[in-house]
Amino acid sequence: MHAAVNANCLADQSGMPTGGLWITCILMGRVSGTTHDVQQASKTLDKLAREEGQRSKLDTAKLDVCLTKQDETVVRASMKQGTVWV
Repeated sequence: MHAAVNANCLADQSGMPTGGLWITCILMGRVSGTTHDVQQASKTLDKLAREEGQRSKLDTAKLDVCLTKQDETVVRASMKQGTVWV
């Protein structure tokens, strides 16, 4: 969930229409297998998202607010919409 929220934070600023799916894949791929500690994985995801934001020249202050807030509303709505088709 954390990676998906971070991906949406990045996508919101980059204007990416896919909701950041590719960013989620990149972030999860870089973190998977590195730790079984959820808090440490979340910190790593946040660090990677911030690095990506800097590389993409996004508004880092706005990105930081979004990452800190961790609003799952959009992700959960998307998950709910996906379960309708199952």
